[in-house]
Amino acid sequence: MKNITISLITFTFGVISLVLSCQSSDSNKVNPSTPASSDAKVLPDSVYLRMGKEYALGAQTVLGKNLTEAIQKKGTTYAVDFCNTRAYPLTDSMSKKFNVLLKRVTDKERNRANRANESELEILSAMKKNIDEGKSPEPQLVRNIGKVTAYYAITTTALCLQCHGNKDKDINTETFNKIRTLYPSDNAIGYGINQLRGIWAVQMEVRTN
Repeated sequence: MKNITISLITFTFGVISLVLSCQSSDSNKVNPSTPASSDAKVLPDSVYLRMGKEYALGAQTVLGKNLTEAIQKKGTTYAVDFCNTRAYPLTDSMSKKFNVLLKRVTDKERNRANRANESELEILSAMKKNIDEGKSPEPQLVRNIGKVTAYYAITTTALCLQCHGNKDKDINTETFNKIRTLYPSDNAIGYGINQLRGIWAVQMEVRTN
């Protein structure tokens, strides 16, 4: 197996993602926002984008640390098992810690729970267009009643290809067989470097200052 360089999972602001296999539970639902007083000011989009980035980066750092430790100890094939059993609880714990709803979604899912919905597919499409034009994928913010959701791109690096690259070139046979065993309907291979793997979605309650 190829030597593995320890690095954090990245999305557009600097971490790498190997596997999208987490979803949120009902316990992660954001608390209803407190009605704003008449003189309260709604926070601007830039504030939510900054906060969402911090939450996504915090969660991704925890996932990345645990995942790279798993790879170091037992290899990439074991990391597939790790993602299958541990990514959900870790993401869930970070959602509770930050009191937000954290999830990762994609248009090429490994786990069906990570399949992007119609509006998320539009965001993915816009970010892919950014990359095709040689630009960095722009974070996006969607406002709804009592909540806002910030979206951040997850892009691939060389390390990601060990589980998401070309099955004949990047993924060893043992790892590929493990993926097919755990995810018979897997669609999350065939990526190259610097392609859009998915997006972080960070749902936050509306706040005022």
